[in-house]
Amino acid sequence: MFNFVIISALICGLAIAVNACSITLPEDVKGFAPVLLTRSPSDSDYELFKPTGKTTKLPNGTKLLLACTGSKNVIVSEKKSTLELTCSGKKFVDGNNNEYDLKDLVCKSIPSPTLRATDKACSQNRGVIHQPGFTVNKKFYGPVFEICYNDDDEHTWYTHNTINGATIDNSISESTRRAFSAKGMKYSTKKTNEYYTQANQVELFKKLFGSKQTYIDGSDYFARGHLTPDADFIFGYEQLATYFYTNVAPEYQLINAGNWLRVEELARSVAASYGDDLETYNGYLGQLQLAKNNGQLVDIFLDDGKKIEAPKYYFKVLLHKPSDEGIVFVTVNNPFAADGEAEEICENVCDQADLKHDNFPTLSKGYTFCCRLDEFKLRYDGLPEDLEAGKLMTRKN
Repeated sequence: MFNFVIISALICGLAIAVNACSITLPEDVKGFAPVLLTRSPSDSDYELFKPTGKTTKLPNGTKLLLACTGSKNVIVSEKKSTLELTCSGKKFVDGNNNEYDLKDLVCKSIPSPTLRATDKACSQNRGVIHQPGFTVNKKFYGPVFEICYNDDDEHTWYTHNTINGATIDNSISESTRRAFSAKGMKYSTKKTNEYYTQANQVELFKKLFGSKQTYIDGSDYFARGHLTPDADFIFGYEQLATYFYTNVAPEYQLINAGNWLRVEELARSVAASYGDDLETYNGYLGQLQLAKNNGQLVDIFLDDGKKIEAPKYYFKVLLHKPSDEGIVFVTVNNPFAADGEAEEICENVCDQADLKHDNFPTLSKGYTFCCRLDEFKLRYDGLPEDLEAGKLMTRKN
C-alpha cells in the first residue's frame, strides 16, 4: 500500500509537469509587459502572478489575464487593454484556441498602478495602510506592497514589502524614466515636484543659511529617497508602483546613491542567498538638523508648511520569518556629519552579522550601522508592535 501511494503521487506529479505551461524570466517577459494575473482551476478569482524561480510552472487549465492598465494603454499586437489566456497542454491559448507567446505581448507603455487607501490603521493608529496595486476591469489587484501613511502631516511611518529571493536575480530590466505621483497626499504632484527641484532647494537654503550656503550644490542636494525600492520587484509594472511620493522622503543624493543604495543591494543579495522571501520594513526617524555659521541648528524641511521633512536616519528592517532571523540597517542622512559612531542609536552588529560594506563607515556616503530588531524598537515605536526576530540575521554562504 505504501509503495502504491508513492508511485501514484509520482505519476500525478509527472502528469502535472508534462501538462504544465511555463514562464521563464527574463526571457518570456519584456519591460513593457502587461500586468500578469493568474487563476488556478480551483480558484474563483485572479491574483498577481508571483514567480517561484527562474521558471514557474502553471498547471493545465490555469487562466492567465494580461492587462495594460492606464489611459489608452493597450497590448500592441491586440489593440486592446486585456487578454485572457488558458494553459492548454504546454501552450497559452485564447478562447478560439489561438496560441500566444508571452514575449510577443507587450503594452504601449508600462502599466499604470493604482494607490488604494484602506481603513486599516497602522503604527498605533497614527497612520492608515495605503496599497499600490492595479485596477483591472474595475477591480483592484494587489497590493504590490504597503505604505503606513498619515495624510494630515504627510508622514510615512513605514513601508512593508517582500523580496522574492527565489527570483530576484531574474528580475526584468527596464530603464524608462518614471514620474512620481502625489496620489494620497494633500500636496499636488506638481507642487511636490517643485519642492524637490534643485532650484527650489538652493533658494530655500539661501534663506536659511545665507547666500554663501554650502549645503546644496550640484552634487549635494535632496533626492527622492525611496523607502521601498523599485529594484526589490521583478516586473516593470511592479517597479513603477513604487513611484508614489508617500514612498519617499528627502535624502541627500550622495547618500541615496551611496550607502543607502548599498543597503538596498545587500538586502536583495541576502534574499537571493536564502532563496526565499524576505520581508522588509522601511522608513525614517528623527529630524535632520544642519548648523548655521553661529552654530545654531536648523530643522530641514523642503516646504514652507514644514510637512516634507528631511529625516536624520533611514532604516531598513530585514526579516526571515521561517528562521526567526532579523536585522535593521540604519543610515545617517547627513554627509556633513562629523562623527558616525556618535550617531549610533544601538549596538552596531554589522560585523557580528557579517552584513556590511566597506563604505558603511564613510560619512560622506551616509554612515551606516546595524541594530538588533528588539533594540531598534526601543528607539522607534512606529513599527507594528508584533514585529519580532529572535535571532540575528547573518550572511549566508
